This record gives sequence, C-alpha cells and structure tokens, in this order.
Amino acid sequence: MLYKFINPGKLKIAKRTIDQTVVVDTQSEVWRFEDGGLKFKIDWRKFPFDASVIDILKGFIFHRLEVMAPRTVSGMDYQMLRDILESRLSYYFPWVEQDVIAFANHHKICNSLYAFKSLYSWMLQKDITGVDSRTKLKLDEISGPVRNPYDKIFLRQVQLTVSDEFILVNSFKHFNPNDICHVTVVTLLQLAYELGPRPIQMHSLDITDFKAFKKGETVYYSINLPLAKKLRSGLPPKKMRSISVNLGSKIDLLIKLHSKAAVSICSALFKHELGARLSTSEISALISSRLKQLNILNGNATLLRHHLAQSMADNGASSEMIAEIMGHNSTVAARAYVGATPAIGEIKTKALGKNDTYLAILKMLLTGEVVAKEYVDPNTWVKGEINGIYIGGIGSCGLAANTSCPKNPVYSCYTCKKFHPFVDGQHQQVKGELQKQATEFVQASETANDIGFNKVITQLELTIEAVSQVIIKLDGKTIQGT
Repeated sequence: MLYKFINPGKLKIAKRTIDQTVVVDTQSEVWRFEDGGLKFKIDWRKFPFDASVIDILKGFIFHRLEVMAPRTVSGMDYQMLRDILESRLSYYFPWVEQDVIAFANHHKICNSLYAFKSLYSWMLQKDITGVDSRTKLKLDEISGPVRNPYDKIFLRQVQLTVSDEFILVNSFKHFNPNDICHVTVVTLLQLAYELGPRPIQMHSLDITDFKAFKKGETVYYSINLPLAKKLRSGLPPKKMRSISVNLGSKIDLLIKLHSKAAVSICSALFKHELGARLSTSEISALISSRLKQLNILNGNATLLRHHLAQSMADNGASSEMIAEIMGHNSTVAARAYVGATPAIGEIKTKALGKNDTYLAILKMLLTGEVVAKEYVDPNTWVKGEINGIYIGGIGSCGLAANTSCPKNPVYSCYTCKKFHPFVDGQHQQVKGELQKQATEFVQASETANDIGFNKVITQLELTIEAVSQVIIKLDGKTIQGT
C-alpha cells in the first residue's frame, strides 16, 4: 500500500532532565530537539525527495524519535538520510532489490547500514508497496566488519598508572573554595573517579539528587545517579550511590556557592556561573582539560570510567557486580575487564580455592570426565561452528556414533553430561568466539531498542560461564586414559 505520514504536528521525545525541551514541532520543515544539553536538527529542506519518499522518511524519523535517544537519531539516522540522497535510491520509489543491496554493501563500514536496516524493517512492518521480505532477508545477511568494542580492554588494561592515580587523588585536596568554576571542575573530576559516570549522567544530575545523612557526629553522603540507557517518556530511573565524605563536602560547598550567586533557578547540580546546565560536551572538555593540566595524557571521563571498572576486576569483583556499578545492560562488557586482569587466576585461587562450597560446585559440573584426544575414537569428536568460525576437536560425545544430537553442537556441549572435554581442546577459542557473538547480540539489541531480557544473550552468557568452568577444571586435572 502507499504510505501517508499522518503528522500530529508535535512529538514528545524522551527526556533526561526536568528543564529539557521535549516537544518537537513536526509541522515545521526543520525538526529541532536536544539531548544532553546539545541542540540538534533535521532540516527536511535539504532532502529534495519525491513527496511519497519524504512521507516515508518523516514517518520513520518520527518513529525513531519516539523510541531512540535523540542524539542517535541526529547522528546515525541523519547520516543515512544524507547517504540516501547521494545514492540511486534518491531517484525513484519503490526501490528495486538490486539498488537496496548495493546501497547496503556500499555503506557497511559505517552506521548508515544499521539505520538503513531499521528503515527497511519498519517499511516492511507498515506494508509499504515495493518492500518485501525476500529483500529484507538478503539485507539481513549483510553485516559490517566484525568488531568487538571491548577489544582494547582485552588487549591491555585501560586504566590510570599508579603514579597518575596518586597525582589525581592528591589534586582533589587542592582547590580554591571561593571559586565556583574551580570547585565545579574538581568536583566533576572526583565524581568521575569515584563512580565512573558517563558525561550524560553528570549532565542530568539535579541538586535534589544529592543527599546527606547525619548519624551522631558523622555525616554520610550519597547521590542518585540517573541511568544513561533507560530512556522513556518520563525522567530516567536513578540509583543511589554512596560517595566519600570528601566528595560529599565538595558537592555541598558547590551547592552553597551557587545559592549565594543567586543567578538562576536552574535545578542542575553542575552549571555555568550564570546558571545554565553544563552540556555533556562541556563536562567532557572540563574533565579532559583538568587531566591535561595534571599531565595525565589522553585522559578523559571515559578513561576514569574504564579505570574504575578495571580496578574492580583487579580486586576480584564479579562481572555481575561490575555491570551493576557501571550501569551496563549486560555482563559482556564487564567480562572484558575481568578477562583483561593479569592476576585474575591468582585472585580466583585465593578467593575461591579454599571455599568448600565452590569446590563442591566444581565437582557438580554437567560435563563428563576430561579425556585425552588420542585415546578417543575420532568418529565421536564434537565439531561445529560458532559465530561463523569452524570449531573442531573440543571433546568427544558420549552418544552412539550413529546417533544425532537433538541440540546444537558446541553451544550445548558444555552443559551436557555426555560431553567429554579434551585436555588440549580449543576451549579458549570457543570462549572468545562466544564472547564476540554475545557482544554482537548486545549491539543489535541496543540498536533495536530491545536490550531488556533477551533469551539469546542469556543463553550465550550461561554457555560462556560453562566453558570458563571447564577451563578451570582442566587446570591441573588428571586426564582419563593417560
């Protein structure tokens, strides 16, 4: 059918702060909106498409502004519109399959591909003429270069050096208590160091998020930190985090200084001297500039965030705990920090090796006994594929040679009693490929705004944990058949 965009004239988008403009005038030829204190726009006058195509694209962008973070729409989706304008797809509609696939292949190294896939899926759901499931299937098969956003964490520890950390912590003691700007910068830096929030979270903080509790002669401080990736029509949910007395006293001082200035009724915790809320880019710039003054090269809010997560991993924190503190939607990112910890084996040995309950759990592993490959009939070897990578020789299957397994080989083996892992099997490779695949599912879910409970991700995480337990079991194990 032909699609007609029914324009209501106004659109209410997700908001992060109570003073954010959340209504978009969709009757205008320029749609203006903001996110994180930054202003964005989509100027439809720059896209001289046919009226029917404009209707489709406006309907899609309207939908995306309803469900996605505004800055995602202004970046990834707006780039896709510009790429369509420069392609054959701008000449006509309905699009033929050949041009759709050519466009996707040409832009598979950038975010336009993901936005275009979302556009095509949305058009298919709307039953728009010229859009078909066969083309969508071919489109789904096209993917950009496989990349793991946590590769640099796996390859090296992303954190401050001991000397840099000493300089940073010592700098928290030296500031001018009468200078609002200086107190703001030092407070931002210490908050980034203690809790590792994203700039958007610091931007969203209000004065009312800061709490002080007095018990006897002692004062305890906390802050309600907004979650960055839980956007909805109302304000994002918040989680209370304890902060140090040193940081709490700085925040208390900052609030008093702004109160004395009395230049604005803005509720923001971090704002300019004149009272306007600091944007995410301004917060990032202030932190980076201060770190540069301290000779901490290439320092920024992200480095401090990585430092906190890596420090937790180095001290034996579980991936679940790291994910909770850092506000991750999955434990995939947290496992990157744990995997990058050089001393993690020693930490686990000290923490768990003497624990009777943990040892009992190890004995209850679902896999069968570990065996040596050379003593096993090759016809029973388990072979399969993970994330497009062929895996062979990880263990043997206890089922009869002429019996087919009703489950998916490799994925299901590590939780099966019939599976006997090889001592020299490719278990580390299996774990690595599973982690990459889990990361890809998380990225896809985030793009589709479906990062809630996801059975595929959950199953992959359980399998990864099972593989990890097999690797632990193999360490120092006496092998059957030798």
